[in-house]
Amino acid sequence: MYDLMFGGYGARACRDGAEALSPVVNCAQYPGRGARDDQSGIDPPLRAHPDTGGAGRWRGGCGVRKDIELRAERADVTLLGERHTHRGYGLCGGRPGSLAETVLNPEGEALRLGSKEVPRVAAGETSSASDSMAAAVYGDPRDRDPAAVANDVADGYVTPAAASKIYGWRE
Repeated sequence: MYDLMFGGYGARACRDGAEALSPVVNCAQYPGRGARDDQSGIDPPLRAHPDTGGAGRWRGGCGVRKDIELRAERADVTLLGERHTHRGYGLCGGRPGSLAETVLNPEGEALRLGSKEVPRVAAGETSSASDSMAAAVYGDPRDRDPAAVANDVADGYVTPAAASKIYGWRE
């Protein structure tokens, strides 16, 4: 099985970064939004990982988190990630995005794995990967349009606590 990890793209000087894209083939992981699809009434299988995109006037895109439980007897997992030690940077007062991380058994021993590693995984173990490739966040977060912050909270990209602390947002 080959599974691409999807993360957020960096902001530009006039637009937020996109959520849940693959830098390898530039394709989207459906859906990248946190909100329910009102047309179909179906909850999305993936949600953006809140507060992972860098904060700024133009926000970096959020990453996603995937938890995969092994059902076979055992498997070797080859990790080829990035941004486990160096955050995507911000420009003109923007804050960096969060670090990516891969954790084996996050609800148990929570063994943190490196970005380039080949762990052996046993049946029933869970690998949790979250990735945020949000780079080049642009501008001071306090300059973000309050309506955009409200939309970020409604869409699940930013938690209310982070919106209040970082952006100065009030409900």
